Amino acid sequence: MKLGIMQPYFLPYIGYFQLIAAVDHYIIYDTAQYSKNGWCNRNRLLEKKQAAYFSLPIKSAALNSSIGQREIATLYRADKLIKRIEENYRKAPFFEENIQHHHS
Repeated sequence: MKLGIMQPYFLPYIGYFQLIAAVDHYIIYDTAQYSKNGWCNRNRLLEKKQAAYFSLPIKSAALNSSIGQREIATLYRADKLIKRIEENYRKAPFFEENIQHHHS
């Protein structure tokens, strides 16, 4: 039996999904300590052919809080991130098929 384990990522990269596909059982390790500079609440996208970071605002919590104990801040506006993705990826292959799923 093959077992895979990873911390949760916000919009995970392709290798994350390749690992899930390659194992019999997959564990999301959300009891690990949250790291401010990790990928649990941030990622990158391409803007003007340059990598640009974006992140989900996280509510304040004790420094030793686990990933699973953290919450997205109430000021988070998903529509702003979606607009940013649309502006930068509208010419990408299969964009329309994928963005329509969000707007449904």
